[in-house]
Amino acid sequence: MEIINTSEIKPTIFLVDDDPEDRELLFGAFQQITDRYHIKMVNTGKDLVELLSGMNHGDLPCLIVLDYNMPEMNGKETLKFLNSGERFRHIPKVIYSTSNSFFEKAEFLSIGASDFMTKANSVSEILSAARKMLSYCEEEVSQSA
Repeated sequence: MEIINTSEIKPTIFLVDDDPEDRELLFGAFQQITDRYHIKMVNTGKDLVELLSGMNHGDLPCLIVLDYNMPEMNGKETLKFLNSGERFRHIPKVIYSTSNSFFEKAEFLSIGASDFMTKANSVSEILSAARKMLSYCEEEVSQSA
């Protein structure tokens, strides 16, 4: 029988973006800030839904970062799906988009996004955005402990 040290199991963050460069930049920022989380990169909302649907409740991520413009299932469609049932509703979801539209931000917040952030243009802005995103994960992890 294998004994697993649960203190070594890291909470997971899903970065969902079809742009590999944007995913890598945010991934790098998370890694620079902390190594307390397992970061899983996903290409589309459809891929995310498939992954989450096959996961046990205890393995669900502490944070989902969603791009708005993605093929197959965009950020809005993904967010609506994730918030349509009880299983995924508790997971904080941050929209990370090139859009800075007040109206889009208001719409995403009204359908259950925890936050709507415009993609950063500098290293310091990316690090700042990553820190804010991590605060949602910290809150989720402390509530489930």
